[in-house]
Amino acid sequence: MDDDTISPQFHSLLNSFCQAVGLPLDDQALGLEFEAGGHTVVVAEDPRADDRLLVEVLVGGVGELREGAAMLLHQLNDAARLEHDWVVSISPAQALRLHTQQPIASTSAGDLEGLLAEGIERAAALAQLLASMPARAGADEPAPVRFDPAAAGMLRA
Repeated sequence: MDDDTISPQFHSLLNSFCQAVGLPLDDQALGLEFEAGGHTVVVAEDPRADDRLLVEVLVGGVGELREGAAMLLHQLNDAARLEHDWVVSISPAQALRLHTQQPIASTSAGDLEGLLAEGIERAAALAQLLASMPARAGADEPAPVRFDPAAAGMLRA
């Protein structure tokens, strides 16, 4: 799998999804990036396995974490590990995000739409939970964070 190509299975799923939701088709697109509910959402082929898709939803910047939030995030990941496949992580760009992977072969355009809605809902709930935590003593206002730049070739909606 090259950095500038995607598998035929992912290409087919991406095109089916775009047709279903009325997005313009782009045969050269390597994935999809869009804003929804104040969150940046990325759909791409898993870089480690071209038979799986990767969905990432930006929750916020690490600078926005409150006192005790890091431990809470670890506890949430641990508690949820048997309930669902969403994982909270911190990107190299210091963005707090949720992500999940799914087999492409068993994912339809409708399944992907539901997965995206679920990710956005989970991101909103996590952002609300983190915002309700007490601020760190002496913490400065966090700088706004942007999601990691999308790779060249991503279809932006």
